[in-house]
Amino acid sequence: MTVDVRNPKFMGMSPVSIGLAPQVEACTPNDTANLPNEGPVYVGGAGDLHFLDGNGTELTLPVVAGGTTPFVVTKVFATGTTATALAVLVMR
Repeated sequence: MTVDVRNPKFMGMSPVSIGLAPQVEACTPNDTANLPNEGPVYVGGAGDLHFLDGNGTELTLPVVAGGTTPFVVTKVFATGTTATALAVLVMR
């Protein structure tokens, strides 16, 4: 979906309030460090995503290319992650 933020119905609204991430950061999986900024993760290449969610629950899920997790991710583990081209959508 493309959102034209110049549309008058979006005037005065923050990017986050209309579902847009104001910042995107590369995500390098790491077994020890949490992400500098948490948020949903965009997946460029399909595979498994081994991560901690916003509640601290550790999960490994299959993800599709071009998809975005529908939840906040705080850490992406290198071990067990085969998905590629990851980016964090920083929603602050």
